[in-house]
Amino acid sequence: MLIKFRVENYKSFDKEQSLSMVSGSTRDHADHVYDMKDQGILRTAVIFGSNGSGKTNLVKAMIASRGLIFGYPIPKNDYCRIDPENSKRATAFEYTVELNGTQYAYGFEVLLSSGEILTEWLYNLSNRGRHSKIFFRTKDAIETELDLQDEDSKYFEVYSMEARSAGWIPFITVMSKAPEREGSKLSAINRLMRWFTNSLRIVAAGTSLNYNINSNLSDFTGNTLPHYGTGISGIRYEDVKDRSNMIPPDLLEQMMRDIGNRSEPIGTIRSPSGIFTLTVGKSGEPILKKMMFDHNGTSFEYTEESDGTKRLAELLPLLNGNDLKDLTYVVDEIDRSLHPQMTQKFIRDFESLPKDLRRQLIVTTHESRLMDLDIVRRDEIWFVEKDTAGTSKIYSLEAFGERKDRRIDKAYLDGRYGAIPCFRSTFPDLEL
Repeated sequence: MLIKFRVENYKSFDKEQSLSMVSGSTRDHADHVYDMKDQGILRTAVIFGSNGSGKTNLVKAMIASRGLIFGYPIPKNDYCRIDPENSKRATAFEYTVELNGTQYAYGFEVLLSSGEILTEWLYNLSNRGRHSKIFFRTKDAIETELDLQDEDSKYFEVYSMEARSAGWIPFITVMSKAPEREGSKLSAINRLMRWFTNSLRIVAAGTSLNYNINSNLSDFTGNTLPHYGTGISGIRYEDVKDRSNMIPPDLLEQMMRDIGNRSEPIGTIRSPSGIFTLTVGKSGEPILKKMMFDHNGTSFEYTEESDGTKRLAELLPLLNGNDLKDLTYVVDEIDRSLHPQMTQKFIRDFESLPKDLRRQLIVTTHESRLMDLDIVRRDEIWFVEKDTAGTSKIYSLEAFGERKDRRIDKAYLDGRYGAIPCFRSTFPDLEL
């Protein structure tokens, strides 16, 4: 579960900026808060700002930092170019997360011009009031406060040498290759890598949530769509006989090799032709099925549906209670192609999920009607604004101490909280 994300010297973010999921002073919507030992962690963060304010850059910062952990270098020019001197300054990312009841802070500083990691750290923040250093890396050494014995000590030494020889690879990436052993004092590294791999799910603008369609998800989506006023009564899958114009042959062959002989749909293909599931028959033949939408007895293909219906079908898996627990979703432009009331309903439905699922949703949006204190808490509303120099700042509505009965959306559009466009006359010399 995400507690805090920090970024510095990345794209439009110059000085350190943070998004915090720690609950504030408001007592409304207590069911939106996960109670930890000494603080509350919020389910939701809804981030507002004008076009070009930096909302998407915040999402990109999470994508870039997670990508580096998986071996994808951050482009050299992605530092904050407002100040040319920033090319010589480290770019920093830090995640504070809760895993199995323990809080950890993990982060790194990287010089993008060379791709070299300057420092990297992982701390246990729940160790009897003091921060326990699981490891701290510099260019010359990797140290730990843990009393490592036997295999732990050997693995730490070997993988420390490997990480130092490849200065652009995070130590947790290298260290996570060590077999996970019961009782290991380094097991937090494996838990953290699983969180980045399985639990932090980011949907960039213009992309879809990456998931495989199985019978459970198919049933859930088909049963939920009718509640959103789409006119859809259910979904089904139709056999595809002619695949020549549907799926590129090389992609089909690769997926066949990857999924093995499984009867449950495990391969999902999204293409301009629609959404398909792929399984392998008893004789090893590929079985391709195409998603179809039923409208009270009449079937339509995915490509025939409206953009809003397709967008909703992509988002509904976030509400599926049979997926993994402890998931943090980050969705850029949640309201894209959706009616305002549909967006509101989706947020309400997410907030009403059972608390034992431990789900979080962080979204960017222009839909000001989500600034409804009957839907979200004050501390769940965030703003991103660019200053006159062109650098982005992140701040919370909680800082304004607004009353519960204030029309937040109206006050926002009136400019009370900033983070709105500032227009100039398009034709200043034109007489009308």
